[in-house]
Amino acid sequence: MAEALWIRERLALHAPICCQLPYNLATRGAEREFVPACLHFGLGITVFSPLAGSMRWGGAGFTREQVALAQQLDGLAAAWERPPAQLALAWLLSHPGVTSAIIGPETVAELEANAPAADLQLAPEQLERLDAVGRAEP
Repeated sequence: MAEALWIRERLALHAPICCQLPYNLATRGAEREFVPACLHFGLGITVFSPLAGSMRWGGAGFTREQVALAQQLDGLAAAWERPPAQLALAWLLSHPGVTSAIIGPETVAELEANAPAADLQLAPEQLERLDAVGRAEP
């Protein structure tokens, strides 16, 4: 990303306006470098795989850790009476710099189930509890 910005500056090209990267409750590596860099350079973050759908694209399946994360999310979803996907998407969209999430619904029903996440306002305590679900240990 930095190299693209340097090339753009050197050649006087239009600056990129967003960075597309995988980011979700289970995949948090972007938080270390990409998210801070995007915020620093004023790039919007377009997220793909916001619901960690690795099996959908021929992935090997979910790890024990990912299953445990999903179970924690299901517990919060039951307590807060919201679908887990809506909570995961609302958590993601609450982050500074995240401008959009490519949810990739395969059916109208999936779209209708996930779209309300865009308007879901979670309390700070809820966001913190969701953040703790996928936060890696130091």
